[in-house]
Amino acid sequence: MDAGSIKALWNAAIESDCAVALWRLPQSDKIRLVADADPVQEFLPVADLGAPGFVAAPFDCGRGAATRVRPESSAVFDLKTGQVEFSLSPSLELAYGCAVDVESSLGHIGEQPEELFEMLPDYRQLVGEALAAVDAGHFEKVVLARRRRVPLPEDFNAISAFFELVEKYPTAFVSLVSLPRDGTW
Repeated sequence: MDAGSIKALWNAAIESDCAVALWRLPQSDKIRLVADADPVQEFLPVADLGAPGFVAAPFDCGRGAATRVRPESSAVFDLKTGQVEFSLSPSLELAYGCAVDVESSLGHIGEQPEELFEMLPDYRQLVGEALAAVDAGHFEKVVLARRRRVPLPEDFNAISAFFELVEKYPTAFVSLVSLPRDGTW
Protein backbone atom coordinates (compact mmCIF):
# COMPACT_ATOMS: atom_id res chain seq x y z
CA MET A 1 0.00 0.00 0.00
CA ASP A 2 1.33 3.38 -0.88
CA ALA A 3 0.24 6.98 -0.89
CA GLY A 4 -1.06 6.50 -4.44
CA SER A 5 -3.68 3.99 -3.27
CA ILE A 6 -4.79 6.28 -0.47
CA LYS A 7 -4.94 9.19 -2.91
CA ALA A 8 -7.07 7.11 -5.32
CA LEU A 9 -9.51 6.13 -2.56
CA TRP A 10 -9.70 9.76 -1.31
CA ASN A 11 -10.39 10.97 -4.86
CA ALA A 12 -13.00 8.26 -5.43
CA ALA A 13 -14.83 9.32 -2.26
CA ILE A 14 -14.74 13.01 -3.24
CA GLU A 15 -15.86 12.27 -6.82
CA SER A 16 -18.73 10.19 -5.39
CA ASP A 17 -19.71 13.21 -3.24
CA CYS A 18 -19.12 11.25 -0.03
CA ALA A 19 -18.09 12.70 3.27
CA VAL A 20 -14.63 11.31 3.94
CA ALA A 21 -12.25 11.29 6.90
CA LEU A 22 -8.64 10.13 6.93
CA TRP A 23 -6.68 9.98 10.18
CA ARG A 24 -3.74 8.54 12.08
CA LEU A 25 -3.78 8.27 15.87
CA PRO A 26 -0.69 9.26 17.89
CA GLN A 27 2.11 6.65 17.89
CA SER A 28 0.16 4.48 15.43
CA ASP A 29 1.30 2.84 12.21
CA LYS A 30 -2.26 2.61 10.93
CA ILE A 31 -4.05 5.17 8.79
CA ARG A 32 -7.83 4.87 8.78
CA LEU A 33 -10.31 6.13 6.23
CA VAL A 34 -14.10 6.19 6.37
CA ALA A 35 -16.43 7.43 3.65
CA ASP A 36 -20.18 7.92 3.85
CA ALA A 37 -22.56 8.92 1.05
CA ASP A 38 -25.16 10.06 3.59
CA PRO A 39 -23.42 11.42 6.72
CA VAL A 40 -25.55 12.02 9.79
CA GLN A 41 -25.97 15.49 11.28
CA GLU A 42 -26.01 15.31 15.08
CA PHE A 43 -26.62 18.09 17.55
CA LEU A 44 -23.87 18.91 20.00
CA PRO A 45 -22.98 17.38 22.32
CA VAL A 46 -22.78 14.20 20.28
CA ALA A 47 -24.71 11.49 22.10
CA ASP A 48 -22.67 8.39 21.29
CA LEU A 49 -18.97 9.06 20.83
CA GLY A 50 -18.34 5.31 20.86
CA ALA A 51 -20.28 4.67 17.65
CA PRO A 52 -18.15 3.69 14.63
CA GLY A 53 -16.95 6.40 12.27
CA PHE A 54 -15.51 9.87 12.62
CA VAL A 55 -17.23 12.89 14.18
CA ALA A 56 -16.36 16.36 12.89
CA ALA A 57 -17.74 19.68 14.08
CA PRO A 58 -16.95 22.55 11.71
CA PHE A 59 -15.85 25.86 13.21
CA ASP A 60 -19.27 27.34 12.45
CA CYS A 61 -20.65 26.13 15.75
CA GLY A 62 -23.62 28.50 15.48
CA ARG A 63 -25.41 25.65 13.74
CA GLY A 64 -24.85 23.49 16.79
CA ALA A 65 -24.35 20.37 14.71
CA ALA A 66 -21.59 17.89 14.16
CA THR A 67 -21.35 15.40 11.32
CA ARG A 68 -20.80 11.69 11.87
CA VAL A 69 -19.05 10.08 8.92
CA ARG A 70 -20.16 6.47 9.32
CA PRO A 71 -18.00 3.65 7.96
CA GLU A 72 -20.23 2.88 4.97
CA SER A 73 -16.86 2.36 3.28
CA SER A 74 -13.66 2.00 5.24
CA ALA A 75 -10.01 1.16 4.86
CA VAL A 76 -7.11 0.61 7.23
CA PHE A 77 -3.62 1.12 5.84
CA ASP A 78 -0.69 -0.31 7.79
CA LEU A 79 2.35 1.92 7.24
CA LYS A 80 4.80 -0.73 8.50
CA THR A 81 3.65 -3.74 6.50
CA GLY A 82 1.98 -2.07 3.52
CA GLN A 83 -1.12 -4.19 4.15
CA VAL A 84 -4.57 -2.75 3.55
CA GLU A 85 -8.01 -3.89 4.65
CA PHE A 86 -10.89 -2.58 2.54
CA SER A 87 -14.62 -2.65 3.09
CA LEU A 88 -16.07 -0.55 0.29
CA SER A 89 -19.66 0.13 -0.71
CA PRO A 90 -20.44 -1.02 -4.28
CA SER A 91 -20.56 2.56 -5.60
CA LEU A 92 -17.25 3.55 -3.98
CA GLU A 93 -15.65 0.28 -5.09
CA LEU A 94 -16.64 1.11 -8.67
CA ALA A 95 -15.31 4.68 -8.35
CA TYR A 96 -12.08 3.40 -6.78
CA GLY A 97 -11.65 0.86 -9.58
CA CYS A 98 -11.96 3.66 -12.13
CA ALA A 99 -9.62 6.02 -10.30
CA VAL A 100 -6.85 7.35 -12.44
CA ASP A 101 -3.47 8.63 -11.31
CA VAL A 102 -4.32 12.30 -11.01
CA GLU A 103 -3.21 14.86 -8.51
CA SER A 104 -5.14 14.63 -5.27
CA SER A 105 -8.40 16.50 -5.03
CA LEU A 106 -8.45 19.22 -2.41
CA GLY A 107 -11.82 17.87 -1.36
CA HIS A 108 -15.14 19.58 -1.00
CA ILE A 109 -15.14 23.38 -1.02
CA GLY A 110 -17.58 24.72 1.57
CA GLU A 111 -19.64 27.87 1.27
CA GLN A 112 -18.30 29.91 4.16
CA PRO A 113 -19.13 33.57 4.57
CA GLU A 114 -16.21 35.95 4.98
CA GLU A 115 -17.34 37.04 8.47
CA LEU A 116 -16.51 33.57 9.78
CA PHE A 117 -12.86 34.45 9.25
CA GLU A 118 -12.92 37.72 11.17
CA MET A 119 -11.02 37.78 14.43
CA LEU A 120 -13.17 37.64 17.53
CA PRO A 121 -12.48 40.78 19.56
CA ASP A 122 -13.01 38.90 22.82
CA TYR A 123 -10.71 35.95 22.02
CA ARG A 124 -8.42 36.73 24.97
CA GLN A 125 -11.47 36.73 27.23
CA LEU A 126 -12.46 33.30 25.87
CA VAL A 127 -8.96 32.00 26.64
CA GLY A 128 -9.26 33.33 30.21
CA GLU A 129 -12.66 31.66 30.64
CA ALA A 130 -11.30 28.38 29.30
CA LEU A 131 -8.35 28.47 31.70
CA ALA A 132 -10.69 29.24 34.61
CA ALA A 133 -12.86 26.24 33.66
CA VAL A 134 -9.79 23.98 33.64
CA ASP A 135 -8.65 25.38 37.00
CA ALA A 136 -12.14 24.75 38.41
CA GLY A 137 -11.93 21.12 37.34
CA HIS A 138 -14.68 21.30 34.71
CA PHE A 139 -12.30 20.16 31.98
CA GLU A 140 -8.89 18.54 31.76
CA LYS A 141 -8.07 20.22 28.48
CA VAL A 142 -9.64 22.87 26.28
CA VAL A 143 -8.60 23.57 22.71
CA LEU A 144 -9.61 26.94 21.33
CA ALA A 145 -9.13 27.72 17.68
CA ARG A 146 -9.45 30.64 15.34
CA ARG A 147 -9.99 30.69 11.62
CA ARG A 148 -7.70 32.19 9.09
CA ARG A 149 -8.11 32.02 5.35
CA VAL A 150 -4.80 31.13 3.71
CA PRO A 151 -4.43 30.82 -0.06
CA LEU A 152 -3.00 27.47 -1.12
CA PRO A 153 -0.29 27.13 -3.73
CA GLU A 154 -1.57 25.90 -7.11
CA ASP A 155 0.31 22.63 -6.72
CA PHE A 156 -1.02 21.92 -3.19
CA ASN A 157 -1.75 18.23 -2.65
CA ALA A 158 -3.92 17.43 0.39
CA ILE A 159 -2.80 13.80 0.64
CA SER A 160 0.89 14.74 0.39
CA ALA A 161 0.39 17.32 3.15
CA PHE A 162 -1.35 14.67 5.27
CA PHE A 163 1.60 12.27 4.86
CA GLU A 164 4.12 15.01 5.63
CA LEU A 165 2.31 15.70 8.90
CA VAL A 166 2.10 11.97 9.72
CA GLU A 167 5.86 11.67 9.17
CA LYS A 168 6.82 14.88 10.97
CA TYR A 169 4.56 14.48 14.03
CA PRO A 170 4.41 10.80 15.11
CA THR A 171 2.98 11.71 18.52
CA ALA A 172 0.14 13.87 17.14
CA PHE A 173 -3.35 13.08 15.94
CA VAL A 174 -3.33 13.88 12.20
CA SER A 175 -6.51 14.10 10.14
CA LEU A 176 -7.90 15.20 6.79
CA VAL A 177 -11.68 15.61 6.64
CA SER A 178 -13.92 16.61 3.75
CA LEU A 179 -17.67 17.15 4.12
CA PRO A 180 -19.79 18.02 1.06
CA ARG A 181 -21.65 20.81 2.88
CA ASP A 182 -18.84 22.21 5.00
CA GLY A 183 -15.61 21.90 3.05
CA THR A 184 -12.24 20.33 3.75
CA TRP A 185 -9.83 20.76 6.62
